[in-house]
Amino acid sequence: MKRHLRTPLQKPLSPHTVEAFKHALPALENANGELLLDSGCGTGESTLSLAIRNPESLVVGVDKSQVRINRALDRSPLPKNVLFLRAELADFWRLLRESRLSLKHHFVLYPNPWPKAKHLKRRWHGHPIFPELLLLGATLELRTNWKIYADEFEIAAKVAGLSKEKIDNQEYKTETPLTLFEKKYLESGHQLYRLRLHLQEFSTQTANSLADRA
Repeated sequence: MKRHLRTPLQKPLSPHTVEAFKHALPALENANGELLLDSGCGTGESTLSLAIRNPESLVVGVDKSQVRINRALDRSPLPKNVLFLRAELADFWRLLRESRLSLKHHFVLYPNPWPKAKHLKRRWHGHPIFPELLLLGATLELRTNWKIYADEFEIAAKVAGLSKEKIDNQEYKTETPLTLFEKKYLESGHQLYRLRLHLQEFSTQTANSLADRA
């Protein structure tokens, strides 16, 4: 993590993600700060639910799988405030950060926990993109059924310079699940966890671990 904080991610952007971002940019710019991002949206259940609950916002669902995005697009008629994109998340986050567009809320719902220790770098908080993810700002909401994932994510945010007052990590229950995974976990009695990072004021000026990159 400390190495990621010192060194910007240099990996070339995937062409299909660049193209998807260019296609979406006019809509993103017209959102006027009412932009909700559903990262790793799968087949779109959560994106559609968020769009219905937030009719004043543009809700963008992004997933790397064309098959899953096609299934999301098949859920017609889609609300007018929904946009689905096939893109690599790390690349999409970099492009979004570079565009300086403002997010209102960022959802990362039930990401692959990569439970084996050797796969730590595949978890978002162990990935080189993590500093850029934080710098997108907004309220970042992570939900998971794996407590260690939420706890590690919190620790990584603190290492990056986020104060504990901006972090809310707790057990979570809901009567209105956003995803099929969430519904399945609740029905099977799994304990769920929700981590919220309030990143509105987070920047290279306030995150001392990122200062050397400015």
